Amino acid sequence: ASSQELQVDSLYISNRIFQAPSAGSISVANYSGTSCLEIRQSDGGDYITRVYCYEGWIMELYSEEDYEFALGDGEQIQQAEVLEFKEEGGLLTVELKTSELQTTLYFALKGGSL
Repeated sequence: ASSQELQVDSLYISNRIFQAPSAGSISVANYSGTSCLEIRQSDGGDYITRVYCYEGWIMELYSEEDYEFALGDGEQIQQAEVLEFKEEGGLLTVELKTSELQTTLYFALKGGSL
């Protein structure tokens, strides 16, 4: 079940990145020591989807960009132990670990930088 869990987690992360309006709408942030992927949208206002790992779960939170959120506010998506995002020179690296397995995902972001 663990390799299937890792595949589902990887697919979820990949889909969130590929559904972003543009590479420029994707950024990496850190909240209270937690790595977070941010995807910005403009639907008549400034909205943001944040994806991060909290208490053993991949979490997703969609809100207005200036919303003061707590890590527990997000919706539980999939179980995971570690989810780390890094961006350097237009390459987004995602470290993903479940209870038994881990993988690294790489995404080339068009435009060179987030």
